[in-house]
Amino acid sequence: MEIQLQNLGSDEFSEYTYTYLLNQRLVLSEEESVVLHPYKESSQRALVLTILEILSLGLFKLFILWFPQCRVSWTSQSCGIKDIEYVEVIDQKGNSSLQKVYKRSFQEPIPASNSQLPTQRSIPYFNYKSLKIYLNVATFKWVLLSSEVHAFQLFASQPSYLNWGLNTQTVSNLRQIYGQNLLKLEKKTIASILFHEVLHPFYLFQLFSVILWLFDSFVFYSCCIFMISLCSIYFAIKESKASDARIHSIIGDSDTFTVIRDKRKKKLFGDELVTGDLVCLTSDDRKVCPVDGILLSGTCMVDESMLTGESVPANKCALKDLSLKSFLSNADNVFSPHVLHAGTKFLQINSRMEMPCYVIAIRTGFSSRKGQLIRDLLYPQARVSQLYKDSMSFLKLMIIFSLFSVFFLALYLYRHKAHFSHIILRSLDVVTILIPPALPATLSIGIANAIYRLSQRCILTSNPECISTAGNTDIFIFDKTGTITEENVQLSCTYIRDIHNNLEIAQCANNFLTPHSIISKISICCQSLQIINGSIIGDPLELALFGVFQGRFINSSELDIGMRNALFTVTDGQKSQESVYTVTRSLEFDPVIRRMSVIAVGNNKKPPMLFSKGAAESILSICSPKTIPGNFFHLLEVLSSKGFRVLACAWKPLKTDTDLQQISRGSLEKDLIFEGLFVFESKIKKESPSVMNVLNKANIHIAVCSGDSLWTSVYVGRQSDVFDSSSFVYVEDNEENSEYVQSINDEVKFKLYNVKEDCYLPTANPVSFNCIINDDNAAMAITGGLLRKLSECLNEEKLKSIIKKTKILARMSPIEKLKFVELCRMFQFNVGFCGDGANDCLALKRSDVSVSLSDTEACAAASFISQKKSIFDTITIVLEGRCSIVTSYRCFQYMVMSAVIQFSGTFLLYLRNYNYNDSQFLFMDFAVVFPLSAAMSHFTPSDALTSNAPSTTLFKKSSLNFLGILSGVIILSQWLLNVFCIKFDSTALPTWQAGKSDTENALVSCSFLLTCLQYIGVNLVINRKSEFLTPTWKNKTYVASCIIIGIVCLFMCFLTSKVWVSKVLHIVSLPISYRFIVVFLGTSPFLILYFIL
Repeated sequence: MEIQLQNLGSDEFSEYTYTYLLNQRLVLSEEESVVLHPYKESSQRALVLTILEILSLGLFKLFILWFPQCRVSWTSQSCGIKDIEYVEVIDQKGNSSLQKVYKRSFQEPIPASNSQLPTQRSIPYFNYKSLKIYLNVATFKWVLLSSEVHAFQLFASQPSYLNWGLNTQTVSNLRQIYGQNLLKLEKKTIASILFHEVLHPFYLFQLFSVILWLFDSFVFYSCCIFMISLCSIYFAIKESKASDARIHSIIGDSDTFTVIRDKRKKKLFGDELVTGDLVCLTSDDRKVCPVDGILLSGTCMVDESMLTGESVPANKCALKDLSLKSFLSNADNVFSPHVLHAGTKFLQINSRMEMPCYVIAIRTGFSSRKGQLIRDLLYPQARVSQLYKDSMSFLKLMIIFSLFSVFFLALYLYRHKAHFSHIILRSLDVVTILIPPALPATLSIGIANAIYRLSQRCILTSNPECISTAGNTDIFIFDKTGTITEENVQLSCTYIRDIHNNLEIAQCANNFLTPHSIISKISICCQSLQIINGSIIGDPLELALFGVFQGRFINSSELDIGMRNALFTVTDGQKSQESVYTVTRSLEFDPVIRRMSVIAVGNNKKPPMLFSKGAAESILSICSPKTIPGNFFHLLEVLSSKGFRVLACAWKPLKTDTDLQQISRGSLEKDLIFEGLFVFESKIKKESPSVMNVLNKANIHIAVCSGDSLWTSVYVGRQSDVFDSSSFVYVEDNEENSEYVQSINDEVKFKLYNVKEDCYLPTANPVSFNCIINDDNAAMAITGGLLRKLSECLNEEKLKSIIKKTKILARMSPIEKLKFVELCRMFQFNVGFCGDGANDCLALKRSDVSVSLSDTEACAAASFISQKKSIFDTITIVLEGRCSIVTSYRCFQYMVMSAVIQFSGTFLLYLRNYNYNDSQFLFMDFAVVFPLSAAMSHFTPSDALTSNAPSTTLFKKSSLNFLGILSGVIILSQWLLNVFCIKFDSTALPTWQAGKSDTENALVSCSFLLTCLQYIGVNLVINRKSEFLTPTWKNKTYVASCIIIGIVCLFMCFLTSKVWVSKVLHIVSLPISYRFIVVFLGTSPFLILYFIL
C-alpha cells in the first residue's frame, strides 16, 4: 500500500500538520518487507490505559506487552508529518512492534531510495532491526538512505578525490548520517534475559498455577513444578548467552587500515571508516575487509567464503567505467568482480607506487553485506509451521471448553453451598488441569530429537523449524557440479584444429602437441590462478589445465624481464626463453559472456598475443568464421551429450602500435583464430543415482540446475537416474531460441530424447507446450533463458504444469536459480535445494529447506549443513523431517489426552467434593506421564522413504475422530467407575462437606489407579505402527518404560493399604472386586482400540 494523503494543503511545512499519513509497504531487502503505520498517541486514551494497568496490578500491562497492536488500535490517532510520534511496524508474519519516532535535519541533500531528503527540514526517522528508516517529507514516503549514491557523489564532485580524500568536516557529517562502521550489539544482561523469559505467558501461567496449588495445600507438587521452571529459565539464559557469544565471534575485532583524509594518509581502525572514505590497500594488508567498497585502481584476491560460500578465491580488479549507472549496478551485484565486501579476507593485494590499490567505501555497519549477515542471525525470519498454528487453535478450543466447565462447576458448588474461596479454587484448578501450558511446546520435542540425531550424522541445523517442512518437501532442486557430480575435474582430452580445418583429438596433451604449441600457451597464460603461501589456488578447471601442461609461475627478475605492466610470468616447463610468457593485461571472466582473455608477451621479441578461453558458444561468437572447424558443431553436441564439460580457446596476434592497456574489450575480442577444445570430465558421485531413485519413489519431484550446456546436463540427469519413469525428455533444441518466445501461443523447438535407448528422436517441430504438458510419460529440459521468458508469457496454470514437468535446467545463473525457487514457492510447493557454492547461496537462502554441502559462514543461510558433504544427507533430512512431524503430533495428542484423563477424573471427584492428594498428582505427572512422554519422543525414523507424506494438520477428520473416540472411552470409563463405587459403596463413602475436599476414600483410590492405567493405555494406542517410524519393538527405551510403568501400576492395584507404597500414595483398602473392575476398565478398552484403530 502506497502512502496516501488527505486534506493536503500548500507546500509550506507549517501546513503539514493537516496531512494524514496512511499505511505504506516498505521493502527492506529481497526477503523482507514491512507495513508501516505512523500515528500519534491520544493522551486521554493513554491515561486510561495507565489507570487500567495500575488497577489490574500490572496484568493489563502484560497484555499490552504481548499484543502491542491492541495499544495501537486504542490510542492511535491520524497524524501529519509534524506531529508523528510512533510507527507500528508489521512484518510479513503479522507480528507487530512499536517504534518511537525521532527527528533530525540535514544541511545538504541526502540520497535515499529513488529520491533525496530535503535540507533544512525536520525529518522524522525511527530505528528498526539495526536500520534507520526516514520519512521523505517531500514525497511523503518512508525510505532507506542510499549510501552508494552518496559515495559516488563524493567521488565525482571532487576532481582530486584520489589525492585528497575526505575532509574532517565531511567525515563528521557522514558519521552523523550513517553512524559508525560498527556492528554494535546491545549486550544482553542476565537481568534483561530473565525479565523477558519470566514475562513469557508459559512461565506466568506456571507461576499462577503454583500459587493456586499452594493455596490448595499441594506444597510438594508446587515446589517440584517451580524448580523445573527455574531450570528451564536457567537453560534459556545459558542458550541466549551462548548465541550472543557466537555472533560476537563472527563480528570479530577491527584492524587498522590506511585511509586518505585531508590530503594525507592516516592509520585508522576499521570501525572509524565512513561512507565515501578512500582506503589505500597495501601488500601487507592481509586482513578482513572492514566495509563494502568498489575498487578504483589496482587488483587483489579475496576469500569470499564468509559471504558467498565459494571456496575458490575471487580476483578483484578496478572498475573502469565510473559512470553512475555502472557504479550502482556493480554496487548492487554481490558477484561483481569490482566490489569488495565487508567480512571477506584479503589474500593478495597488488599495489604498486605507480598503481596503488584504492577502494571507496560504499556501505558501512549493518548496511554492508556482513552487516546483513549479522542481521539475519539477530533477527531470523521465523517460519511458523502449520502444526504450531493448529496447536494454538486447539489450545483456544480447550480454553473455551474449560470456561464452560468452570461455569458449570462454580454453579454446581454454589448450589451445594460451598464456600466462596472453595468455589474459586476448584474452578481455577480445572483451568490448570485442562489447559496444559506446555501444549504448543510439545511440538518441538520431535524437532529437538531430530536435531540431536542429525548432529550425530554430522548434519548441522541452523533453522530447526525447517525440519518439519523437510518432511513434506514437494520439489527438491540439486545443483550439478560438486553436488551430483564430483567437485574435482580432470582434463580428459583436447582437440586442436588441424591443417584441414577440422578438430582432431589429442589423447595425451604432452605427447601429441609440440612443446610450444598455441594451445599450450593459452592453457598456462589464460588463467586467474594465484600463489598464496606457496600454493597455487584458483578455479579447478584452470588448475587442471595448468597442471597438465606443466605450467609454472616464475619471477620476472630471474629472466631479466622488466615490463612495466607485468601481472605475472609463466612458463610451460621448458628451459628455453621461447617458453616464457608475461601477461600484461587480464580481462577477467565475465559470467554474462562466459569467457576471459589475457594479453601475453613472449620473451622472444614477437608481437603480443591475445589468448581467450571460455564456453564454446561464447568463443565461437568472437572468432573469424573461416577459422571455425567444419566438425565443430557435431563434435560439441557429441561431447556434451556424453556428459563432458567443454571449453573452447582462441587467439590472435596484436599490433604493437596501439595502447593495449586502454583499448576496449569489445575491440580486442573480435576476429580471433579458433584453436581447439578442452574436454573435462567430472564423474558422477557414487551415491547420486541411489539418492535420485529414493526421491523419485517417494514422489518428490527432482530438478537439476546447472550452468553447463543442456546436453551435458541431460547426460548427467540420465546417469544419475533423475528421469525415473519418464521414457522421453523434451530437450530445448537451441539454447538461444528462448529469446524468441513472446506470448503463450509461441512454440519452441525441442528434440525428443529417449532415456532408455540413450538417443535423440526426430520430432515435428515446433512442439506446443500443451502437447508436452499432456504427455504423462515425458519430462522437460530447458535453459534459464527460456524459463525466464516462460515466466513472463505463460499463465499460472500452464507455468505450474511446466514446472512439474521440468527435470533439467541448464545455463542457469545464480539469479535464475533464485527465480526458479521463487516460482515453485509461488505455486505453494515446499521447495528443497541442495548446493555447494557461491552460485547457490541466493537459492539456498530462499528455499523452504536448504542443504549446503559447504560449511562456510555464508551457508548460515542454509537450513542444514552437511559436514560430510554427502548428497545422501538429503534423504536423511527428509526422513528425520517426517519422523519429527509424526513424533511431535503424537506427543501433542498424548498431552491433550493426558489433560482429558486428569480432567475427567478430577471433575467427577469435584462433584462429590473429593480430590487427589499431593503425592498422587506427583506420581501421575512425574512417574507416569513424564517418562512415557520422554520415551515416546525417542522413536527414530523409518529406514525407507515411502511415497506417502505425513499430515501437516491437527484438524484432519480422521485425527479428530481418533481423539474423539479416545476421549469418549476415557470419560465413559471414569463415569462407570464412579457409578459402580457410589452404587455399591455409597454408605462407606464420605458425604458432601462444605469444607476441605476429602482425599482418602475408595472412590479417590480407584479413580487414581484407573487414571494411571489410562495414561498407559492411551499412550500405547497413540504409538501404534507408523510407516514413518521404526517399529515399536525397536524403541527399547519406550518398550522398557511401558513394561516397567505398567507392571508398577498393576502391582499397585493389588497392594494392601499397609504396604509403604499405599501409605505414601494414600491408597485405602479396597475389595478385590473393585481392583478387578479398575484393571478391566483401564486395560480392555485400549487393547480393543489398539487392534481396531
